[in-house]
Formats: sequence, C-alpha cells, structure tokens
Amino acid sequence: MLTARSAAPSTACAPASSAGFKCRSEAAPWRARLVQLIIDENNAGRRVDSVLRRLCASTPLGPLMRLIRVGAVRLNGRRCRGGTRLRLHDTLQLAAGAVSQASAAPQPSLASLPPLEPLYEDADVLVVDKPAGLACHPGTARGDDHLMARVAQHLGPAQVGQAPGLCQRLDAGVSGLLVVGKQARALRRLSADVEQGRILKRYVAIVAGRVAAPAGRIDMPLRVTDQPMGNRPRTLADPDHGALAVTDFRRLAVGTDCSVLCLRLHTGRTHQIRAHLRHLGHPLLGDARYGDAQRNARLLATFGLRHPALHAAVLRFVHPISGRRMSFATPLPQILRRLAPRC
Repeated sequence: MLTARSAAPSTACAPASSAGFKCRSEAAPWRARLVQLIIDENNAGRRVDSVLRRLCASTPLGPLMRLIRVGAVRLNGRRCRGGTRLRLHDTLQLAAGAVSQASAAPQPSLASLPPLEPLYEDADVLVVDKPAGLACHPGTARGDDHLMARVAQHLGPAQVGQAPGLCQRLDAGVSGLLVVGKQARALRRLSADVEQGRILKRYVAIVAGRVAAPAGRIDMPLRVTDQPMGNRPRTLADPDHGALAVTDFRRLAVGTDCSVLCLRLHTGRTHQIRAHLRHLGHPLLGDARYGDAQRNARLLATFGLRHPALHAAVLRFVHPISGRRMSFATPLPQILRRLAPRC
C-alpha cells in the first residue's frame, strides 16, 4: 500500500477502499496543498502513471497524463514522467484538487479530430507515423488534438476501455514511428522491452554545420533542470551530476553548412538527442530550444521549418503476443526532404 505522510484529498482522487491507498496533504512552496504518498514494497517498481491510475480510478487517463505533463505531479519534489519507475520510499506528490479540476475540463469531441492512418494494425498493436507538431498526450497548450485522442477515436469506446497506450513517446515537434499497445498485456510487454533495450529505433537528423567524423558515440551524462526555461534548454550536459546518456551517430551526408546523421539511442533521457547534438556543437536545424535562433529564423522564412529536423525513421520490435519480429521504415516528411539536399 501507499503510506500517508500528512488531510484527505478531493473525492475525485479517492480510490476504492480495497486499493489500500491513504493520502494526506500539506503546504508546499510550489502548490498550496499536496497529496503526498510514500511508496512501499507493494508499489516499488510500478510506473508513476500506473500508481496514479490506481489512486484515481474514476479519472480518465487523459486528465492524469495532462497533470504529469504540466508538473502537477512530483516525484521526490521534482517533475517526473509517467513512465518513471518508482523506488521504495520515494515520495509521490499530487496537487490537491488538481484531479477534480482536470476531470471537469471539457473533453475533446473525437469525431472532429483528423483520422488516424496506421501503417500496421492487428488485435494487439498498431504502428503509426506521427506528424511533427502533434503531441503524443494532452498538454497545456496543445488543445484537444493529440495522438492518443486520435487513437481513441480510431479504436472506438469498446477498445479504449482496454487501456491502450504508448510504450515510448516522441516530442511534439518530432515526427516518426511509434507503436501503440492496444490492450494492457501488449502494452506491459512492449514497455518491458523498452526498458531492456529490445526495441530498436533509428532517427534521421539534419544538423547545423559540417560533422567531421563519419561515425561516433556521444557519451555525456544529462541533467534535466526543474526550473522554468522558456525556450532555453531543459536538458543540460552535466558530467558530474547527470544521468548516463549515450547516443551513437553515423554521418549520411555533409554539405557546406549542414549534415545529415543517422542516430541510435542507448538510453532514453528527456530531449537526449537534442541535448547531445547541442553538446556536440551541431544542434538540430529548426530546434528553438537547443539550436541557433538566427539560423532557425532563416529556415522558417525559406522552408517554413517550424520544428526540429528530426524523424524516427526505423522501428523494430518483437510482437508482444505472437513473438513475430516486426520491422518498419518511413521516409522523411516532405519539408525535411526539401531541406536534406542542402547537405
């Protein structure tokens, strides 16, 4: 069970008594009142989003994911991700009343969303090519249209009740391949494969400058800052206090002022590719947070490039139910195909 540290939360966040959760709230500088939960042996190893879904059983997944994304859920006092695994004695904090407010927010009219066009679909998984500019989950300024809302529209109410979800995600500005587990068993197995490094994904990136080495490895620990950064980097190179982060690259083409790289991640840190390429001295073209503002302004005027020039082009995984090896590839979006010949 989850052990209470400190008054009861709003009823929207009160689970069935059989779940065994006990919650209290206390003052904190970042929120007036918090529901604070201490993780015990029964919940150690679970994901943040899994624990929240048990705690707030009557609340749809979308509002809960929105709370995580906007920072209303904290792990040991810091922002966290839904996929983060909890450890024994971790402290999970939730702003009191946040769940009821999120649940009361107007829900999207699914019939009004653009249709989902899967590259592959069976009873257990579907593979999609996410366009740049579409968030994976609901956020603060994304509106009602996001990838999982389109998935819900595509699957219909009956299948949505089986808790489909993503085992990985892409930043809103990044395009490319993603696999959705259509039911809980498939999603659990896919998520386990992600943690074990058994899902292979390769990215194509167009970066500033001439990359001299034909191939290499960026082995630089990264630290995610907890401070509001605007358009400044959120993830920073920090060899002393950062978490292990490793990215391999191979040069595909080089031009007068840009290069095309193939990238493979060995770890999955927040903004890892974007932060590593900035550390390398070759930031992604079009990246407002990690790139060069003047160059990006020229690319916007010339090509209409509004997002980082990064595409998840190859996806390989073992089917979570049948065990069949699956492999998918997708070409660069049109705007990146126009940009690549410059390199």
